[in-house]
Amino acid sequence: MNVDSQNVLHAKAEGNYIELFLRNGSKTIKRLTMKRLENILDSYPNYIRTHRSYIVNINQIDSITGNAQGYKLQIKDCVNIIPVSRNMISMFDEKMNSH
Repeated sequence: MNVDSQNVLHAKAEGNYIELFLRNGSKTIKRLTMKRLENILDSYPNYIRTHRSYIVNINQIDSITGNAQGYKLQIKDCVNIIPVSRNMISMFDEKMNSH
C-alpha cells in the first residue's frame, strides 16, 4: 500500500475496494480486501476494525455516541459517522481504555 498509514482517518469497504479517507480531506481507493488492510495495519496499535465495513484510526475520534446496541463515531475533520457494531463493542471499549 503506497499511502502513509498514519494519514488514514478511516477506511470503508466497498466490494473488492477500500476507500481510504485521509487527513488532508481527500480519499483514495485501493483494490484490496478489508481483511488484507486489517493485516497491513496490524502493526499500528491505533487502528481498530469497528464494523465489517470499517476500520478507524482511534487517535482521530472526536466523539462517541450510542449504547450497548452500537456506537456511532465522529472522526475529526470528517463528515462520515462510523458505526461500531454490537459484536465489536467490547473489543472497541478494551482498545479505547488501553490507549
